Amino acid sequence: MKNWVIIIILLLMPILLLAEIPPKTEIIIFGIVHQATENFDGEDMLKILDQVRPDVILFEHPISWPAEEFSKIIQKIENPTLETIMVKKYLDENPSVLLRYFDKENRDKYYIETRYFERQKAFNKKLEDLITKSKSNDSISLPNEQISMLLNYDKLNKSLSKEYSRVINSTVADSIYAIKHNYFNASFLKFTENVPELKQFKEYIISRQKYWEKRNQAMVKNIIKYAEEFQGKKIIVVTGCEHRYYLRNELKESKKQTFVLKEYWEHE
Repeated sequence: MKNWVIIIILLLMPILLLAEIPPKTEIIIFGIVHQATENFDGEDMLKILDQVRPDVILFEHPISWPAEEFSKIIQKIENPTLETIMVKKYLDENPSVLLRYFDKENRDKYYIETRYFERQKAFNKKLEDLITKSKSNDSISLPNEQISMLLNYDKLNKSLSKEYSRVINSTVADSIYAIKHNYFNASFLKFTENVPELKQFKEYIISRQKYWEKRNQAMVKNIIKYAEEFQGKKIIVVTGCEHRYYLRNELKESKKQTFVLKEYWEHE
């Protein structure tokens, strides 16, 4: 009799062990462009959301914003982004899907206080002018090799942003955006140190890169928080495509592996 009891316990043990392991959360980092293009529009986004059928949508707003006021927030936006319009439409059609925010706290406050976009525009304009002048004026000392790479990257970046969603969410695109935020920001910093006309932008370039790191780190932390809160659920993270490479890399390296990373096309 005892032998039978032992055999039954041994047979049931794998089942009991599996029952104790909580199901992993599925996380999909879905990179998007903020305005519709010829190759990616609202209907494409809705189709992807319908394919994935998420339990939770994480949206790129500061984490403390009340999710239940999403519709009110949209009404106050003069020109809402593509993802804002389409996520609202999807939630209206699928009211059981939960919405949460995952961006860094006080994001907008930082942009306002540092005059971020104003300085970004001024820097880009000054750099553009210098590149144009350097082609016909030897006194402008911009390194030819770096300038050539910048111009080629700019063309590639603009082309990439007009591609199909599958391309935007590819490992190739991730690599290109990683280069932008690593190599090119380092180049910009060198420009501000070596080119007199750009020295005024040194503090802006340093601040921009530091904030990029802080913001993405906050995003990763918040995604992991929701992965634990919604254990075993399917979460789609709707984010600007340039964040995708960073979020995926950091999540892969996370010690809290209570989740599994997937791509949206795995649900086709």
